[in-house]
Order: sequence, then structure tokens, then C-alpha cells
Amino acid sequence: MILNCPRCGQRLEIAPEIREDAVFTCAGCGSAWRARRRKEAARTAWIADPPRPFRDFLERELRALKFGVQAFDDGGAVLRTLREGSPDLLITNVILPGLMGVELCERIKNGAGGPKVPVILLGAIHKVERYHRRPRFLYGADEYIEEGISAAVFRSIVGRLTGLHTQSGPFRTPEQEQQYRQARIFLNRFVEERGEAVKTYLDTRDRQVLRAMVAEGDALLEAETPPIPPQLFRNFLLQYLRSKMGDDIHG
Repeated sequence: MILNCPRCGQRLEIAPEIREDAVFTCAGCGSAWRARRRKEAARTAWIADPPRPFRDFLERELRALKFGVQAFDDGGAVLRTLREGSPDLLITNVILPGLMGVELCERIKNGAGGPKVPVILLGAIHKVERYHRRPRFLYGADEYIEEGISAAVFRSIVGRLTGLHTQSGPFRTPEQEQQYRQARIFLNRFVEERGEAVKTYLDTRDRQVLRAMVAEGDALLEAETPPIPPQLFRNFLLQYLRSKMGDDIHG
């Protein structure tokens, strides 16, 4: 929840456990005031993406964050529904049947959605490193994600774009952000070059295949500079596999 100081206007993030009727102190001007927390309206999120396990993953994570979720198979349906009202967040695949997701994003950012709607573009894995600028800004999008994103990173992005974070929310230092990005790029290369092994595991759920991929990745990490924690790579690999087949995965 966000409060604004009645004296200087500074924003104050209120943790969920704060009781409804409380005295708050502004960190900027030092003034104190009593306020009653109003019940927040339910947030809504739209997903424009073909039906598949990764869309199911996004829906589960958004519902866990207390969003009402509506899914669309094409961009045209999103535009038609926008005439009735806007969501608090839109996640759209870059490629959609009919109206492309990138065009949908541009139209929304040019005013088709009325009030500003945060837009997350969803692309294919192993594509992020090809861009010469940060892909989150493509077509006016607020963020860009790929298949295989971890639940923690996804929730962090959603929280940042929709104001869900409190003072105890998930934040990372710049060094940690760089480490996460390095691990993602490593995973992208690793998965692209081992497509057959990934397909074999997805088809058979063979533990030995999974263990062999993890062991190979751990060995390759030793040559990475700066170093990447093996556990970070393993987490990203498992999240990628989960996105392909739901939660049914061997540890």
C-alpha cells in the first residue's frame, strides 16, 4: 500500500502487517499523521499468449500475487476488451496471431488503453543477448521477459511495475542484478546448444538426463568471468524446465 504525506507529498510504502488505523511518520519532512488504510481494489492482469504450460505458470504466479487474471489467445481480442476497461498489467507475447504483440504494445503506449498500462513483452528464450540496447524499452514496453524466468524474478518485476513492493520486498543489489543477468545469458546459450538433451528430458523425465545436464553446466561455469554460483544456474535451469511442463519435475 502507498500513502502520500499530506504535508510534503512524499510517498510512503506501508507493509501489509500494519494495522488499519495507525500513526505514520514521513521520512522526508518528519510530520506525523493518523490515517486509515482503505481496502485496495482488486488488481487485474491480462496475458496475451497462446495456451501452453508457460502461460499457466504466469497465471499461477499472478494469482498468487492476488491478481484477477484474464488470458487472451490473440492481440485483437485484447484491443476489443480495452474498450470496456484497462487492466493494471498486460503481459503479451511478441508474436501473436492476427495483431502482433509488438504492435499491440505500441498501440497501448500510444493511448489505446486509456490510462497508462504497464506492458511486459514476452519473447523466446536465448534471444535477449542479440539486442544492442536493453530490450525492456522495445516498442515502449516497460519490461521484457523470456521463457524460463524464475518465479522470484517474475514476481519482483510485477511488484516493481504495479507498486506491490513493501519495504520488506524482494530487492537485489546492482552486483546481484549483474550476476543474475550473467546466469540468464549462460542458461540461454546452454539450453540452445543442448536442445536434444532438453527434448529428451522433457519427453522421458529421466533423472539421469537431468543430472547429466546439471553436471555439465557446473563444469562449464568454472570458465565464466565473473563467476556464476552453480546454484543460481541450477535454479534457472529448473525454472526453465518447469515452464515447459508445469510443476511436475524431478529434484
